[in-house]
Amino acid sequence: MARATGEKGGRGIFRGRRGATRPYENVDGCGICCGDCSGDVADASAARGYATRARDALRFPNVWRDTLRALPEGRADALHDYLGTTGRTACFDGILRECGRLADHGPRETLKLYVVTCRGATPHEGLCADPASSMAALQSFGLDAVTPQPAVELGTDEYAVLRDGVARHLNCEGAVFYGCNEAGVVVRMWKRRSHAYAMERAAQEAIVTHRLCGVALRSRLAGKLAGMPEEVRRCLGDWEAERLDYLVRFAAWLHLTRRERTLAGCRTCAADGSRCETSSRSVSPPMRTCGPK
Repeated sequence: MARATGEKGGRGIFRGRRGATRPYENVDGCGICCGDCSGDVADASAARGYATRARDALRFPNVWRDTLRALPEGRADALHDYLGTTGRTACFDGILRECGRLADHGPRETLKLYVVTCRGATPHEGLCADPASSMAALQSFGLDAVTPQPAVELGTDEYAVLRDGVARHLNCEGAVFYGCNEAGVVVRMWKRRSHAYAMERAAQEAIVTHRLCGVALRSRLAGKLAGMPEEVRRCLGDWEAERLDYLVRFAAWLHLTRRERTLAGCRTCAADGSRCETSSRSVSPPMRTCGPK
């Protein structure tokens, strides 16, 4: 199964088994911490040896603890019972400060739940629980879970409109799609990137890695746009109008003020309405589709 949302923010699981806290090996080889819905917190020292995004991963148990504490009275215990009795795993995308995103989620760190898997499920039973009912169940406990859109048939005009709409979004990385068979069982999951995401990533690389600004930066991004298919360039007209000049000015400001040009520095240097958004990670409401297995 492709749990393909918010890689910079990190991903993780919370299993419905009391006392279960352990490091979890992410699909890309990076460790993250996991806790369970009983409120226990994973020992941060257990993940300190992991590479790359381990620092962000260490914050997940604390965010999960704060999430549980913020739930209405009795909801945390009810959530534990729900996951424990059903043997389900709630999967999330971590929305953390300093993990620059296209969408402004505000200052609060949170975990956005987007899929529920079933322990021991066979391929015939599907990759995950029914998105609509499982997300509604998590929302009933007061958790921040996505709301899947109504199903559309693969290969239809409705699906094409939905797919192209996601690609045109300016304020998100993309969306997760659930692929269902005739029985409504999820047999495939995939991600549709927005075209703006590709441009934001190119801008991030140019500003942070290559330290470009001014004419050189504008030329690099213009070349990236020119190299895209014509239909994609048409979709990026709004992005070019809204973001290109801003990114050039932002890079010039970094150069003049000698601000830190590391990725972490760029994520935190702007404030008071001038938030740095050069790293494009966001969670968009998943799209649900139905089609042949």
